[in-house]
Amino acid sequence: MDGRSNPIQCDKALRVARCSRRKCASWSIESTNGTSTPSGLLLQRDATKIRMNSRVDILFLELDHVDGFDPLKIQNDHPTMAIRLPQLTYDEFKYSLQLIHKATLIGFKAGAAMIVTLQQLLRFEAEAETPFPITGPSRSMYRATKGVLTQILKLKMLLMTLSSTVGVSAGNETVVGMEHTIHRDLREKLKKKFIFSNGVTNSDKLNLIDAIQRLGIGYQFENEIKDVIQYLDLISCRDYVDSDLHTCSLRFRLLREHGYKISEDIFKKFINHKGEFNTTITSDIKGMLSLYEATHFRLRGEDLLEKALIFTTSQFEAMLHNDLITKSCLVEQVKHALNQSFHKGLIRIEARKYISLYENDEMHDKTLLKFAKLDFNILQKLHQRELGELTRWWKDLDLTNKFPFARDRLVECYLWSIGIYFEPQYAYGRTIITMVITLLSVMDDIYDAYGTWEELVLFTNTMNSWERNEFDGLSNYLYQLPEYMKYFYQILDDFYKWLEKESVHRGILHGVKHIKHSIKVLANGYMDEATWLHKSYIPTLEEYMNVAKITSAVKVMSIAFLLGMHSNLATKEGFEWMLSDPLIIQATSVIVRLVDDVAGFKFEQQREHVASAVECYMNQHDVLEELATINLRKQITDAWKDINFECIRPTKVPMNILSRVMNMARYMDMMYKEEDGYTNSKTKAKDYITSILVSEVDV
Repeated sequence: MDGRSNPIQCDKALRVARCSRRKCASWSIESTNGTSTPSGLLLQRDATKIRMNSRVDILFLELDHVDGFDPLKIQNDHPTMAIRLPQLTYDEFKYSLQLIHKATLIGFKAGAAMIVTLQQLLRFEAEAETPFPITGPSRSMYRATKGVLTQILKLKMLLMTLSSTVGVSAGNETVVGMEHTIHRDLREKLKKKFIFSNGVTNSDKLNLIDAIQRLGIGYQFENEIKDVIQYLDLISCRDYVDSDLHTCSLRFRLLREHGYKISEDIFKKFINHKGEFNTTITSDIKGMLSLYEATHFRLRGEDLLEKALIFTTSQFEAMLHNDLITKSCLVEQVKHALNQSFHKGLIRIEARKYISLYENDEMHDKTLLKFAKLDFNILQKLHQRELGELTRWWKDLDLTNKFPFARDRLVECYLWSIGIYFEPQYAYGRTIITMVITLLSVMDDIYDAYGTWEELVLFTNTMNSWERNEFDGLSNYLYQLPEYMKYFYQILDDFYKWLEKESVHRGILHGVKHIKHSIKVLANGYMDEATWLHKSYIPTLEEYMNVAKITSAVKVMSIAFLLGMHSNLATKEGFEWMLSDPLIIQATSVIVRLVDDVAGFKFEQQREHVASAVECYMNQHDVLEELATINLRKQITDAWKDINFECIRPTKVPMNILSRVMNMARYMDMMYKEEDGYTNSKTKAKDYITSILVSEVDV
């Protein structure tokens, strides 16, 4: 686009893009070097953006506190990295660029040669007390450069396997290639160990599957896990009559998680004659944790599991309050579980947390742990590259400047796409999802905060004509639209045409038209809400939810993620099922809308805003906010039970599709717990982004 920003403009690069409507600064990672590598990442923290162009991932995090950089500012100077060193001549500065560029760009590509380069550079100081061997930089400049190189050397991703495995004799084999080689070998080793080793009990198999899934590497062993779960389902419950609480609970959870029917009655043996859980099980912290996690798979009417949830929660809260759990690793596990159950958490974020918890467990499997760490880092690099590509697209659209009122949340939207599917084969799908969510976020802000009533009427009519391909009517409406709406319409239309072309190329022939239709329906839903606000009307909760299920955008995103899957899943039948408004889509829509409304109620009331579910309930039933919130949270809980029910076999569509719908509810549970983490992105969203997109795991 002609209006794209110039990345060389340092003042603009360091500017904090703030959303005046939301009164909240954005926190983002952006590509700045025009490449698809993770090197051109930009991190905006507080009021400063640090810009760089280096192939060493997240180098700027390691450079934050290097002596002599006060404050550190790294700016883009394509195609090399420019570092403003204090009190340097032009020649010294130029040489520093060459030196660091060689050590990072060339060295990183050469894999182990990178280590050789750095070691040689650092060895100069240990040699004779003579000036730097190559003419140019002064001694002080060299020391500053040496400090930078030392920080680079600390990046564990460059050393995590080299030093102990192949040293500096790896020749030209790249670090990335070596990571993948070691990763592959470990996977094969684990597969052999997984199920087929002699002496492995059913309980051992359950524990191994649990650890693999919690570590985020279940996708690497799908077939092995499937075979074991199927075998465990065939085993009679009588074979587990003497099982301890942990084994019994874990078997229940894993079977439910994979869609198998299993009765809550298996927990009756832990109930006393009064119908309450035996207090003797409270000494089994591991078993209590497993029972607690199992309760989140309950269905409507499963009162025993409701009782188990209340029992385990109250017991854990009392234990933590009175410091009754002696092992620190168990304390951390209990705290984390109470804050975020595994079932409702996003795999990547939960894996990042569990890697640390698992490592602190003295019984952990070292091979499994190392494989999980390598796998996490390899996927992180892939995700960083994808984010770099998406940032180029976002910057080319220049939406931040064209729509200054809109929330600039590209990274948060990409985080959502990772939540839906993080696996490497879904790179294209993540691109589609991120594009869709970012565009819908802007459209939401147009309707919700910026557009006048007359403009919104025109734009809605434009969307209706667009969906029906009524070119005469469309031209008429487009002529009347303000410039910013014309620009947004053009972006939508260009995206649709691109998606149509890509889908045909991928052999997906049935779903693209549904994207256009669902966006039109969404625009009309936004218009209904704008009408309520325009007329100062507070609807009943039932009226509100009929529209809110649409404006949750769950159906649009569901169609989008299905378009990003393989053609054997993105079938005509799959899209028709999605359009039939199945229970899992309805339940997820309820969760997405109500979780948002409950978390953001007070914040949204600080400005003119359409009535939320909380306000609708309060007005309809003449109750206070506290009671309204309690009842809405109950609806959220029931919606989760409906999702669990929809995943019980036999299912109408493959579990691979159902789990992606469920992941949208998981994202909301994670991002909106206690507050709106999307709008207030400098809070928990920042921590989540850092944990899975910035900070590598130390292997």
